[in-house]
Order: sequence, then C-alpha cells, then structure tokens
Amino acid sequence: MRLENAVVLITGANRGLGLAFAKEALARGARKVYAAARNPASVTLEGVVAVKLDVNNPEDIARVARDCADVTLLINNAGIAEQGSFLADDAEAMLRRQLETNLFGPLRLARSFAPVLANNGGGGTKDRPGTCRSAHL
Repeated sequence: MRLENAVVLITGANRGLGLAFAKEALARGARKVYAAARNPASVTLEGVVAVKLDVNNPEDIARVARDCADVTLLINNAGIAEQGSFLADDAEAMLRRQLETNLFGPLRLARSFAPVLANNGGGGTKDRPGTCRSAHL
C-alpha cells in the first residue's frame, strides 16, 4: 500500500518503532497521520494528530474508530514485552497482560476499523514486525 495521500493511524506512535513509522509516513507524503498513545501528551512529533488510545480499552477503540473515520491505513504497533519465568507466581497474569495488548488489542482495532477502511475505498492494516498479521480490505 502506498503512503502518499494516505490517512494513517499508528498505535504506540509516541516512541520507538511507532515514532519511526510516523516519521516515515510523513516523509512519504501521507495526507494525515494519527499518532495514537495512551498519553497523547507524549506524542511530540510535529505534523501528526495526537490521539488518546489504550488498545486494551474497548471504549477508546470505539471512540477512535468514530473520530478518525478518514483512516485508510491502520498500523498496529502498540505492544508490551514482559520478561519473567514461566513458573513464576505471576506468570499467568503476565501472559494475560501480553495477550490482551499484543493479540486482542490489534484484533479489536482491526475489527473496529474494517468498516472505516471499507468506507474509504478499501485500505489495509499492518501489524508490527514479528506478529505475522496483515490484511488488505
């Protein structure tokens, strides 16, 4: 998918790979870049629209899908990585947190944005490297 004239929503866009995605989208001519983060004040890149989004909060996801109805490309980048022993007392809770953020968050976003992308003539989703998920609608 071409970024020129695209309207892009990037989750976890306040730092790291998400920030790099946002910079690259701007450099490649995206018409608009929504930079989503749990704390929108942490988004400091000029030229983007900061958006409050916690990928574990269904109400946030619904609001962003409603308020960003011009999106043509969704980049699911938000994620967490916790380290610990599989046999630790909190291993199950740690795994649940990671699954909620890294698996169910992007799933909810993709499902919420599918009608948005379809209404905008198609489009697509791209998930951060390593997740092996992407779709074109």
